[in-house]
Amino acid sequence: GVKPSMLLGSVIAGTSNVMNKSSVKISDPWIEPSNVYLLTTAPSGSGKSPAGRFGTGPITKIQQRLTVDSGKHSVVDRATAERLLFNPEQRVVQNSTAEGLFSTLLYGHGNILCYVDEFKGFYDKQVVKNDMTAQFCSLYSGETMNDTRRSAGSQTVYDSRLTIFGNCQPGHLVEILRAEDYMGLMFRFLIFPSSDDRQDLNEQMKDLKVDEKFSMDEYYEYILSQSQEPTIYVFDEEAKDQIVAIKKELDENAEGQIDWKRGL
Repeated sequence: GVKPSMLLGSVIAGTSNVMNKSSVKISDPWIEPSNVYLLTTAPSGSGKSPAGRFGTGPITKIQQRLTVDSGKHSVVDRATAERLLFNPEQRVVQNSTAEGLFSTLLYGHGNILCYVDEFKGFYDKQVVKNDMTAQFCSLYSGETMNDTRRSAGSQTVYDSRLTIFGNCQPGHLVEILRAEDYMGLMFRFLIFPSSDDRQDLNEQMKDLKVDEKFSMDEYYEYILSQSQEPTIYVFDEEAKDQIVAIKKELDENAEGQIDWKRGL
């Protein structure tokens, strides 16, 4: 059994990846890129890894299919990509180095799901040790990202999409929040606390009234087919009202969140 919140996080992460370079329009002129940063928090042995594979595994299958279908698929600077033994159809990376992640965005289609099974180690190495806070903030917003420290010289990624989906033990998350500077990287993460009870996956699908023939593979393939060109998705009125209400509450409590963090 796994916790429903863990499954929800992994599916949101996978969905954001197959949306390619699409965006979500909440209201005029409020438009957000489709990528997200997410963390699920739970102690060891609580099923974080199986839940993560539920949402990310089908993306790996799509990656394999596209690699086979593309053949000699043309990308910018293909010769360099081949020299680096890089797969231009790469969609999922795990615990990547900073330079490896940048190369994947630079030579691929620009939408990457970085799945991190133990987020604390990734954060300590990539964010703290390699000082990548500003770069990850830029990638979250789909902004231009420059890397001047690369062995190949200064290079730039334009209009990128990076989704980070990580698992983190609660105590480790507290350590990260205590140390976080005020560039606000961690405030960009949706955090799924796993306080709910573990449930059998099939029982959860029944509770959600999901058809028995439902396939995550087909779900992702359908969204991918609708997002071959950059698309702006629009919320229905009920969802829009909920999003606006949440944003208003977050804005009103923003100062309280900073005070809470200082008091950890």
